[in-house]
Amino acid sequence: MGDSAAALFVCDPSEEADLTDIAAAAGATLKTLGADGTGTLSDVVVSRGPAFTPVPREAHDLAALLYTLGTTGR
Repeated sequence: MGDSAAALFVCDPSEEADLTDIAAAAGATLKTLGADGTGTLSDVVVSRGPAFTPVPREAHDLAALLYTLGTTGR
């Protein structure tokens, strides 16, 4: 978290309590997103109204965030 300078940390709602301090220490906002699509991240999207149109996804769709620390990262 620290080396990436991430501004947003998304986790499963069941992990929120364990990861809150880690996100805060890295200066990141913590949002949750469950496998069923619910969570605080979904709440933000819904509150934005029609300015954002979600795209339906299915179980076989692929999403990836790739980040490499190289050999010097923590």
